[in-house]
Amino acid sequence: MVERVKNLPEVDAQSVVVFGASGGGRLALELSGLGARTGLAAIVCGEPATTLYAEMYPVGMKGPNMEVSRNYQKYYGEKNSEILDRKVKKLSCPILIVHSDVHQINIINNKFLVPKIKAQGKDIKTILYPGVNHGFYFGGGRTGITGEMFEKMAADMVDYLREHLVAKPVALSLDGIST
Repeated sequence: MVERVKNLPEVDAQSVVVFGASGGGRLALELSGLGARTGLAAIVCGEPATTLYAEMYPVGMKGPNMEVSRNYQKYYGEKNSEILDRKVKKLSCPILIVHSDVHQINIINNKFLVPKIKAQGKDIKTILYPGVNHGFYFGGGRTGITGEMFEKMAADMVDYLREHLVAKPVALSLDGIST
């Protein structure tokens, strides 16, 4: 998919960004880990599912399962730490993580994922949007995000990406869109 997008005539191949949220955030991290195979300019992750990225689910357990996030001490061990180290070492592009302080996955991300990325000297930035529920980065719904907060988040993403892209992004506006 990334290769197909990069080959479109209207796309600057050096300015392709992948956005993924939750399990999709895990996939964005995996794509970054492919390095030159994807050649991404950056990734943006909304509360990435580190439970999946670090392979914390026991064989046979179906996910997503809040049991793993709530009791991460039971499911995160040396094997998972090594998996996370190996994967983080391969990350090949700048990373922006947008998150809240509500969903349990953020404890795991703040305790394991983000420190490991920083320890490897990778380009990472995190931005907190307090008080909103998982999925807030899609706007609306029952997440508690307001139009004003969504516009701020979009502007924060644009500002971050301006630093890393050849083709400069423009801010998203919610004018005329009801939230």
